Amino acid sequence: MVNDKEQKVWADAVYINFPNQETTGTHVNVSGMAMAKHSPNKENALKLMEFLTGEKAQQMYAEVNYEYPVKEGVKRSELVESWGDFKADTISLDDIAGYHSTAIKLLDEVKFDL
Repeated sequence: MVNDKEQKVWADAVYINFPNQETTGTHVNVSGMAMAKHSPNKENALKLMEFLTGEKAQQMYAEVNYEYPVKEGVKRSELVESWGDFKADTISLDDIAGYHSTAIKLLDEVKFDL
């Protein structure tokens, strides 16, 4: 939005808020990848995984998607750097997954349209 003349006014009207900084920290979305056990092309799959976690791809994510890089030492984009640091929640994904059924029930209860 900040790079679109028509939407910049909207982007400038919001601010970044990292919740729970005094307690548990803020939730962090994660992306992951895995190689299938019987992958027919393990060598190239591994090369792709290594590339995506490497410096060049992490810099691309930082600049293009405005994401905090997961690889230490990779420079944040100027915009992301302006947001500063934050305390991340450390709850495990296994613990979060344990609430899936309850979350779905709540979504149904309030008729949230996914």
